[in-house]
Amino acid sequence: MQEEAQRKVAKLVVLRMQNRSEDQIAQELEFDPKPNLTAAQVMYQLLADYGLPEWLIYPWGSDGPNRAVGPRRPTARVKTST
Repeated sequence: MQEEAQRKVAKLVVLRMQNRSEDQIAQELEFDPKPNLTAAQVMYQLLADYGLPEWLIYPWGSDGPNRAVGPRRPTARVKTST
């Protein structure tokens, strides 16, 4: 079970880096929707059951689940002086 969880988390990170929607990611990771829950919500629930931190479970980090779940937008990179 632990090995399966590690594989799912690794693939989750890769798919998020590809800017997939959370529902696409959940389906790719074989999380099925349930009555009144999207596949992404089922995924979040299981990841929380694994004891993972919120910043890893949710695409919005620990800011809370009130943000829309959809394709991720690239964030602006801040150029730092060297």
